[in-house]
Amino acid sequence: KCSANCGGGTQTRSRTVTVAPQNGGMKCPSLTEDQDCNTHACDPVCTACAGKSAGPCQHIKDGTCHGYMKGTKATCPPGTIECAVPVDCEVSEWSKWGACSEKCGGGSQTRTRAITVAAANGGKECPVLSEDQACNEQKCDHCSACLGKSSGPCQNPANGVCYDYYYGTKLCPAGTIACVNKNLNLASVSLLDAPKGDGMCSGCFGKSA
Repeated sequence: KCSANCGGGTQTRSRTVTVAPQNGGMKCPSLTEDQDCNTHACDPVCTACAGKSAGPCQHIKDGTCHGYMKGTKATCPPGTIECAVPVDCEVSEWSKWGACSEKCGGGSQTRTRAITVAAANGGKECPVLSEDQACNEQKCDHCSACLGKSSGPCQNPANGVCYDYYYGTKLCPAGTIACVNKNLNLASVSLLDAPKGDGMCSGCFGKSA
């Protein structure tokens, strides 16, 4: 079926795979094909006809609508004027999704499209122009107040520097603690009134540190 009754639309035909390719055989060709249809111009449409009258021409005085004069394709009867051709709204393709509002813990991102042809004369109204979706729904574990450009899920409470877990584990390096809340600022937390350390281990084997 054509997507529009006039003014240009598209219609699609399709086919199905009867034998799927195997053992390196040729891939299937396209299974759908589109073509233009109903490319003829739309007739004017009167949207405020008096009574039950209808047609592309409207009487100037009483508001009744009429068809074109017999034997013509676009000539209105005397005393009437041709109504405007309806114009449907047209919009652009969707933009790319915008940046997520959060890095973790659940945020949202938006994409938009713009009006390329505004609706007029009773034409189809525009569809929604913006769309939201959820993003970055993974659980937050990184610290939120790391010193300098450091980052990671573990923070040294003595100096505020953040670190990653030990490679391949979920264990924080010695001298750091895990930030389990994305809003927690461990740089300002005092742990049980204990003296602040320097984040270094003591009693290391050999010359390791």
